[in-house]
Amino acid sequence: MSNTHTNREIIYSLSGKNLTVIVDGEVFPLNTDNMESKEIFDILNSDNPDKKRLKTLCNKAAAVRDYFHNNLEIRGESVFYREEKIENELTEDIVRFMKEGAPYRPMLRYLENLMDNPSMHSIRQLYSFHKHNNLQITTDGYLIAYKGVRDDYYDKHSGRIWNGPGACPPPMKRNMVLDDPDIACAAGYHAGSLEYARGWGERVMRVKINPADVVSVPYDHNNAKIRITGYRVLDEVDPDSLKNVPIYNSCDYTSCGNSCCDDIEGDEEDYSEDNNVPSWGVPYRRTRGLW
Repeated sequence: MSNTHTNREIIYSLSGKNLTVIVDGEVFPLNTDNMESKEIFDILNSDNPDKKRLKTLCNKAAAVRDYFHNNLEIRGESVFYREEKIENELTEDIVRFMKEGAPYRPMLRYLENLMDNPSMHSIRQLYSFHKHNNLQITTDGYLIAYKGVRDDYYDKHSGRIWNGPGACPPPMKRNMVLDDPDIACAAGYHAGSLEYARGWGERVMRVKINPADVVSVPYDHNNAKIRITGYRVLDEVDPDSLKNVPIYNSCDYTSCGNSCCDDIEGDEEDYSEDNNVPSWGVPYRRTRGLW
């Protein structure tokens, strides 16, 4: 049974858990399990409804479900991916970021990329590694990490792979990268925390990694490195500068054909409210103190 209510310039219709709100002609299809529902109903039932606040809540409630074409949805305070409930530290932070008005969409994209990873171990371990090392999440849901290289930009292990700015080494087959986290040093590309990278090479490069391409997070090295199938080098960084004042350069996202450089279609909003933070990266702890 559907009930329709009119309140001045606001119209809403409720059918089961499906709520449709129309504010100044703008239509918001919502689900009443959403965390914003109680406040939305309080405004709808008030004698003097705050339309601006109502629009903000409706936009926030609708954005998650619509953004990934219904692959990702938040019901109440639970996150579902393709109708499967996901309960981990990442989804807890997504819900918390939404409540606090922090930029949460990069984390939603990160979750969707992570769920493309075929390894249960990687899905469980990666975000903890990410938070532990205070790394960035890009606006298209990729991981920013660091890689130590030789003074001539070639890799330390073989000396054959160039890692200068813009480099995108050929991807490795996943079954050629060791997935056992109990073994610290093994086959695969490596990247990690800023401290790990600066202790490994003469130069430190910032690299962009698809969470789906992370094969393992070795237990050794204080949870500071990962084994991956591919990455893209963004730029060279000065580790001492990054300790206090982050200095960033923009990534142009030019595709090289590897998954690490796949562009994300759609609206690429700048989620940063800090002039020191570029649109391609949101270092949450540094800018907002939320971790």
